[in-house]
Amino acid sequence: MFSIFGLLLMIFIIFYITKNISNDKISNNMFFISIISLLVLDIGFIAKIGTFTIEYNYFFSLINGLFVINYFWKKRKKIEKKDLIIILIFISMLFISMLLPLIFNKSYYSVSFNDSWDLYFESEKNIGMVGLSSHSLGMLARVLIFIFSTYVFFKSVKTEEIKKYSIVLYKISFILIAISIIEFIITNFVNAFSFRKCLLFLFGESDSTYILPRTTFGDYYAPMAFMREPSSYVRAMFIFALNNIYVFIDSKNTKRERIKVLISVLLIILFMFFSKSLSGYIYILGLLFITWCLIDNKKIKIITCMVTLVFLICVVILLKDRAIKIFNAFNYFDTNPNILPRQSELIRLYSINNNLNLFINNVFFGCGFGTVYCYSSIITLITNIGIIGTTSYIYTINHISNKIFKKEFFSWLTFITIIITSSLIGHMSYIIYLETFAYEIMILKSIDYGRKEKKNIN
Repeated sequence: MFSIFGLLLMIFIIFYITKNISNDKISNNMFFISIISLLVLDIGFIAKIGTFTIEYNYFFSLINGLFVINYFWKKRKKIEKKDLIIILIFISMLFISMLLPLIFNKSYYSVSFNDSWDLYFESEKNIGMVGLSSHSLGMLARVLIFIFSTYVFFKSVKTEEIKKYSIVLYKISFILIAISIIEFIITNFVNAFSFRKCLLFLFGESDSTYILPRTTFGDYYAPMAFMREPSSYVRAMFIFALNNIYVFIDSKNTKRERIKVLISVLLIILFMFFSKSLSGYIYILGLLFITWCLIDNKKIKIITCMVTLVFLICVVILLKDRAIKIFNAFNYFDTNPNILPRQSELIRLYSINNNLNLFINNVFFGCGFGTVYCYSSIITLITNIGIIGTTSYIYTINHISNKIFKKEFFSWLTFITIIITSSLIGHMSYIIYLETFAYEIMILKSIDYGRKEKKNIN
């Protein structure tokens, strides 16, 4: 079974990208296409064989991996040894970490990567003992593709070429905004089922796809466009907003065009806020932090702080009832999770609490790569590979990303933004093997790099 419409959409995107980014670096274009596939088509599949589905992002990551192998084969004599050593040390640490539960015959009272905290809460299962699984090998393969393809992308892209990629993504963001507006109108004022059912008919339905969008303010449905769930929708919107902020500050265009860019960012933030999801609110907080960092005027900085404070108060008011439930449930975190209320934020915090307890007992090397997970990218990472592995990863990704700028520098703007946006949402895939994270790093560091260069000139 094939998704013809999904293939046609991706062919159109490939054609659009190759036309607007005119270069001979096919591996770079494939990496960018795999980023786009995560941002615009997260529902459905390219093909389905029984219960096995070939999803768009996995497919393009695999194709991208083949181009990377070809790149390394052709450039094998020109690759810097230091780069390879740094990457291979990190990969070796992951592999050793993955084998630790097997070597020491360890298992952990938690939920593994191939399971789900949501399912345990919904189906009233008891969390059990988990350890190394075959799923870990698939994750390791994804990390290998991610690290090496990110290296190829960052090493090949010139600083001035970043703008080309950002402009393409900026234009695509308007497609997602338009789809979101159309979906909102149809879902809320025509028929609640028609738009989503049409999308699933065209592109297919994966296991974790929401049939209907999320109910939000006043029983209105928040749009999800081509995403499978609200969290993936606001994640995509965050990347688009981040990209468009870069377009705005780097733009040499007319005042009219800059206003258009600003409107796109504000519309994206509006949709993220309207999602009424914790993920959306945290991403908005990350965007407010970036805005604060970019402002030099002290008075405007103070105003930004006040806006952030008002925003946080609004979030507390909106989530008040859910927050009270969480507060009342803290005393039960060490008991059977099935007695807890079924609530999104509670599941997140319970899973984070579980992983933090595991981390405390496995501080240096973690529980083993690909063993346990929770609804926090950072906590899952340190729980899996410990402080040593996480430090190695930060050093590796920082070293790789500096290839664009031909200069070694550590961006605190990038680091703190990732801490803000990854502490209470997502899981390890968001920051260790999905291509969108590489793009997030590239744009954040480009913003910070441009800011520092401007200060040096002045």
